[in-house]
Amino acid sequence: MAQTMDGHTVQSDGKWALGSKEDKRRMDRLRLWADCIIASRKSIENDNPNLFARSKPNAKQPVPVVILKDLKRQISSSSRIFSAPHPAGEFWIFGLNAPQIDQLVDTGTLDKNQKQQTDRIQKWKIYHYNNVKDIYDALVEKGYRKILLEGGPTLNGLFLQYDLIDEIFFTMEPYLWAGEKTDRIITTPETLPLKKFRLLTVERRKDEVFFRYKKIK
Repeated sequence: MAQTMDGHTVQSDGKWALGSKEDKRRMDRLRLWADCIIASRKSIENDNPNLFARSKPNAKQPVPVVILKDLKRQISSSSRIFSAPHPAGEFWIFGLNAPQIDQLVDTGTLDKNQKQQTDRIQKWKIYHYNNVKDIYDALVEKGYRKILLEGGPTLNGLFLQYDLIDEIFFTMEPYLWAGEKTDRIITTPETLPLKKFRLLTVERRKDEVFFRYKKIK
């Protein structure tokens, strides 16, 4: 996650555009490492990420996993998560039996000339979960060992609550815009017991600083 000096994870205008080309290059390297990438609905709607390694589109790509709390809004069929070279991904929906893909994605807006896009969307799997530990256990059972969590903050908090975060890659951005509300890289409804991390690496590139922390067992 990227964060300003005063703790914001979004810009003052509400857009999710923090991070330089260098920050995105490092994210790309993590995606090449990962077996799968986990993201929230809010991340998909606000940032419209492609969730694959852009620097090497012909390399083996991580499987995208999108976690949803409800079915209140459909995901746009034009979202970049459905674009090639993505492999088919997974939707996980809280507390509900798995619905049909047409309930999740507005495939009705696609015309006949976009059959390839429709076929790609139909290949996505849909599951339900009671907590994020269910998702983690299922991914591990499928053979995924290198799981990259790209948030946002609330989703990061759910994984922290179940003690499922081993390492944190954190970018400090050289900005301040104050205000009363701070959107931290990890948020939870209540304060959790203190968890300590060890600093593994710290690097500076121009005005950005890149940290890597590992949880102390």
